Amino acid sequence: DPLTGVYNRRTLVGLAETAIATATHERTPLALLAIDIDHFKRVNDHLGHDAGDEALCGLVARLRESLRADQMLSRIGGEEFAILLPGCDETAAFIVGERLRKHVAQSPLSVHGRLLRLRISIGVAALSADAPDLRALLRNADHALYAAKRTGRNRVVARSALPRALDTFD
Repeated sequence: DPLTGVYNRRTLVGLAETAIATATHERTPLALLAIDIDHFKRVNDHLGHDAGDEALCGLVARLRESLRADQMLSRIGGEEFAILLPGCDETAAFIVGERLRKHVAQSPLSVHGRLLRLRISIGVAALSADAPDLRALLRNADHALYAAKRTGRNRVVARSALPRALDTFD
């Protein structure tokens, strides 16, 4: 991604295909976090798009501070990010997500001389029989992310905690 310096969606697809093939072959866990900045439109509307860009870069810096080298951060949309977590099952990924959420909330950014406290919502999904590929992982993580947003934002929600009825929203 030219703005934030993290992987873009296209690169994520290639990395994920390799990581999923490896995890499937070696029978090791793999999970994905879908992350969205809560109320990010307010930053752009009140401070301007250049401040929004600065906030995105600041968020990426905060996320990187809490990730291992093998955990792959990518920007997949405007203020939407995904993190591929090789070696993590859903429980471990939830713990990573909670650590990231707390770190971001407790680490204000200086944007145009103002302190800005970002909050993020995170959806967690793990590689499984019903999520054997990136498309399904992203879908499941998105369902969990939207549940986090619907239930108050600034939280982490695991896909396994949601009713199966959500599968009909594809």
